[in-house]
Amino acid sequence: IILRDATSFQLPPNLAIYYQGNAGDTTGSVIKLQHDFDLLSGKTLRLDFRNGKETDTDWLNKKGFEVLADDLHLMDLGYYKLAHLTTVDEQGGFFISRYKVGTSLFTKNDEGKYIELDWSEMLSQVKGNNFEKEVYLGAGKSKLKVRLHLQKMPEEVAQKRLKKYKAK
Repeated sequence: IILRDATSFQLPPNLAIYYQGNAGDTTGSVIKLQHDFDLLSGKTLRLDFRNGKETDTDWLNKKGFEVLADDLHLMDLGYYKLAHLTTVDEQGGFFISRYKVGTSLFTKNDEGKYIELDWSEMLSQVKGNNFEKEVYLGAGKSKLKVRLHLQKMPEEVAQKRLKKYKAK
């Protein structure tokens, strides 16, 4: 089980020539630590100190990552890129990631043709607190078969998120 994540720290302003931050950072200097950790062995597979402006997907594009058969990769949305997920799948690994809003999802009809997922229709099929469906994500000809897992959130969490959404 491979955990992949990053964290950032602000540094003193005089280090901005080595570790740049984004425009909103107060000191102008940020260091990002990229970390791959094997949960079962307890070993750090990779610890990388990077410029704070570099995105997680940029880091994976530059550094790549190893996938062994049956590896399970857990990563947040910062690493979400169809090419990365496809690499994990093609190498015989697995991944768990949250759904990234705006990602196209498809199902297949009886003739094997891709049809864009109808969220209203799918959500009407949900009975209980959990629901799973085989879907395809991607755009154009590149599609990746995945399992979409939905879990109902508690009412108080839903109301809090709705309130936050309406405040925008």
